[in-house]
Amino acid sequence: MLHIIDFLMKAITMGQLIGTQGTSRSIYKVDYQGEIQYISIDIGSNGYVVSANPTPRKLIQRFLGEDLDEKKN
Repeated sequence: MLHIIDFLMKAITMGQLIGTQGTSRSIYKVDYQGEIQYISIDIGSNGYVVSANPTPRKLIQRFLGEDLDEKKN
């Protein structure tokens, strides 16, 4: 559980905001433990994390304009 908290806090405080999923969920690009990760996080008006989920690949590709599968090869 501690890794999840660390990951979310790093994304929120140090990640690069690349877009929005839906109406309010911010999408962050973050280097976590040597790997680039993408996470969608919804933060309430009180500052609490309301929800968080891995960002769908199609959405990442739309915002970054690059094919993530090609980068692996």
